[in-house]
Amino acid sequence: MERSPAWSPDGKTLAYFSDESGEYGLHLRSAEGRGTVEKIDFGTPPSFYYSPRWSPDGTKIAYADKRRNVWYVDLRTKTPVKVDTNVPLSDLSPAWSPDSQWLAYAKRLKNGFGVIFLYSLPTRQRVQITDGLHDAACPAFAPDGKRLYFTASTDTTRPGTRNVYVIALQKDAPALLPAAKGDEDARPQNDAQNPIRPEVSSIQIDLEDIGHRMQAVPTPADNYVGLIAADDEALFLLESKSALRRGIGHARRPERSVYGDVRKPHGLACRHPRRRYTEYSDDPGRIARRGLCSRKTGATVSRESTPPIPGTPA
Repeated sequence: MERSPAWSPDGKTLAYFSDESGEYGLHLRSAEGRGTVEKIDFGTPPSFYYSPRWSPDGTKIAYADKRRNVWYVDLRTKTPVKVDTNVPLSDLSPAWSPDSQWLAYAKRLKNGFGVIFLYSLPTRQRVQITDGLHDAACPAFAPDGKRLYFTASTDTTRPGTRNVYVIALQKDAPALLPAAKGDEDARPQNDAQNPIRPEVSSIQIDLEDIGHRMQAVPTPADNYVGLIAADDEALFLLESKSALRRGIGHARRPERSVYGDVRKPHGLACRHPRRRYTEYSDDPGRIARRGLCSRKTGATVSRESTPPIPGTPA
């Protein structure tokens, strides 16, 4: 069986898991279907693998296994490297930094909560960057490498719901959101000097006091099971209503995606899976009138109404 395909960043190669040899390994095939298939054996003990993720430079692939371990393999040396263990089954997708030198992932603590870890490939150092008092998941680097987004459950009165948070990775990084209403100059602008998708050769992560550089993103609380940080500080969030009914540990059927500009107070709209389109609007009234969010009028939130920061009093 061949499963879990993933395109390389340049679109020329397809990576997937195959049990052609009797046990699962990683196969690399030309996108044109020509030439030989490169095969990487993961060794013993055999396992079942999930979520192959290419590094942005196309030289490495991160993945997870059924024993809840996170790995990466350098395609030049073909040697798997174990990053960490005890990752939650509901969040088996490690995230690459734009310079391909860091991995971010969620790890389950003994108290049952998830925390976000950073792993440095050059030093093989693991660093916990969120507390263990709230359930954190779904880390995602911003394309410029200046911020890390993640979701966390902070409201014990609404189990299964999550909010979105962002951590500045550098001490001198500007605040993502204005400190006060009307402070529009505090947010970054996209112009010739600040392109939408900058080329990132290397990023610096200031680990000292990194947990103190956290902000809440003004999104409505919901059962988010996936997060992607796109250009211009836009987020794509994946929700699961069926998982909310069964419990977040069984998020098997995400039902809709939400797109939003995190710098705008009403930058959210959603796509229903049976309606093959995505709509975005700054006008909360239009979102409600079109019924895009299916009784989800709470998808429009004001910047003054943000969730509590994990580790701080509500």
